Amino acid sequence: MDLATQPPSSHRPPAGTAAHFFQRSLPRLAFILAAVACLSWATGCGDDGVDDPQNQGGSGGTGGSGGTGGSGGTGGTDNEGGSGGDGAEASFSLEPVTFTATLGAGTPIPVCYDFDTELAVDCEADDGAWDLMFELAGRSYNIWTNGGVKGSGEGAAFGPSTTAEAEELLSSRDVPMWFTDYLGGTFASTPWQTYNVMGDHRVVPNFRVYVVDTGAAMYRVQILSYYGSEGGASGMVTVRFGLLGEEAYEEVELDATAGGVGTPKGDPANRFAYLDLETGEVVDIDDETARTTNTVWDLGFKRFDVIVNGGASGPGTASAAVAKDQAHLYDDEGAAIQAEFELLTGDAALELFEEVTSSDELDFAEDRGNTYLINDGGEQSWFTHSLVGGVSSFAANPEVWWVIRSAEGDSYAKMHVTEVVSADRAFTVELFVQPRED
Repeated sequence: MDLATQPPSSHRPPAGTAAHFFQRSLPRLAFILAAVACLSWATGCGDDGVDDPQNQGGSGGTGGSGGTGGSGGTGGTDNEGGSGGDGAEASFSLEPVTFTATLGAGTPIPVCYDFDTELAVDCEADDGAWDLMFELAGRSYNIWTNGGVKGSGEGAAFGPSTTAEAEELLSSRDVPMWFTDYLGGTFASTPWQTYNVMGDHRVVPNFRVYVVDTGAAMYRVQILSYYGSEGGASGMVTVRFGLLGEEAYEEVELDATAGGVGTPKGDPANRFAYLDLETGEVVDIDDETARTTNTVWDLGFKRFDVIVNGGASGPGTASAAVAKDQAHLYDDEGAAIQAEFELLTGDAALELFEEVTSSDELDFAEDRGNTYLINDGGEQSWFTHSLVGGVSSFAANPEVWWVIRSAEGDSYAKMHVTEVVSADRAFTVELFVQPRED
């Protein structure tokens, strides 16, 4: 596998584009803890919770908006508010268990692991039991949790953390929030918003302009606001769109609040808001229908997340590209520049939108499944990759840690990858398990 040809991870956009969430150049753990400390329910710093686009990819799967309580932040799509364990005595084991997933040569078959039983299990037959799935898909090595994109469980993850930070996590109660694997493409890798750039824990649009190719027509799309025109409630997304090549456009405010705090994963209130760009109408369907059979909808909205009806997100042929990337709003590390955002105006946004008249030379992409565990071979990935003399070299990155929530949602494990054997496509993980309580 040659990662030099692999598309940039949706966790890490190319240089010159906006950070995906807060960009990997900023310590994610420090940000999350700061956001959690805000505790909007007590201090009013967010609206209906700490709206944290850290989990931008939360569009994964059909569930999981809002928080299930605990001491953590209440978050956005598929971002569950924090504390984990059930019981004051619960803690991560001091003795590790290890597991090696060997994908082998030829056509790789995913390997699934249940850390409660410390056994490999059948990924399909034990869909609700496995906690980690190891997979080679195309040019990507993936580690999935059982929830969101893969599996039907309540699995999720928190991280990445350094070794020192992981040592401070004594139990699941120390985990501020959980994130699930997600679906997304262009809107995930180059998001339409930036969080907390003004220091007020609010979502600020960057007025990027996208072109969406539905297969039948092309539309220019721009997201103008995350807050409702009446009352300013978060999750009320205003979208501007119109046929490419025509002057006319529409603006629609969509209810993308997606359930909110405490809403169970399977609750219908957690569904996306689906928009038909041809009619400008919301398509009244559930997530399962949208994912499998309905080709009428073109864009789906849930909190910060935007999906298109194509690839992994739906049965259509839609794809999207960035037409105006607003690179000047971000520095070379991808961090938002407050002074530049302060200059943004509604008139400037409209000018950007009107300047998009052609799809020539745009890079369109369908949606795909994205694992929350970073797998781009960089410094915060669970493996490292280098290319020397045209030969790829892989190694474990044991200084990067994650906390994993089990498929059942009642046990947890601190995990890092300790060994990668490229020839066998084998990956060894070490886990410190906090077992479920009887």
